[in-house]
Amino acid sequence: MTYYYFGASLPVLTFSGKLPFTVAEFLDDARRQMTRGDARLLVALLGAEHIATASPVLKQVFEFEQSLNNHVAVYRALKLNRDPQTVTRGAYGANPELQQLVKDAANAADPLEGDKVLSRARWNFYENLMVGEFYTPAFIMLYGLKLKIVERYHNIASPQGREKYEELKKVDFPEGMFANL
Repeated sequence: MTYYYFGASLPVLTFSGKLPFTVAEFLDDARRQMTRGDARLLVALLGAEHIATASPVLKQVFEFEQSLNNHVAVYRALKLNRDPQTVTRGAYGANPELQQLVKDAANAADPLEGDKVLSRARWNFYENLMVGEFYTPAFIMLYGLKLKIVERYHNIASPQGREKYEELKKVDFPEGMFANL
């Protein structure tokens, strides 16, 4: 099934761009314009549920997310002198590109900038997967994942989000807690 009208009506997203509508509004539109099964899959995907799917594109998304998360977990474990095998989920194969990405994120000026390094990698991965996926369910789902990233940073940049972020930066951690990081 293809979603020509729905896909063509979606505005172009940019990583640091404006939020054209919320993820909730996008899901409302998707429920009206997609098949029940595709809409259900989209809702689960944007809710960060790992779901069984026959879609090769979504399988690649799940594999990438798992690999990236495992690389972050291994990096943290090594910095804390812990066994990295106890923190990974599923198959883990060291990927030098992801290792460098995680290292760059960890060395960022502040936690938000580090988070953006990882989100930018996700964004680029989704962009690459969208090539050739014109108006397919995979295109709509990848668009939704990108929209979720834009919404996240929009919320962080809001007055309430900024306030919460500033509060988190002031948390007083025990002495030496991050000595090995």
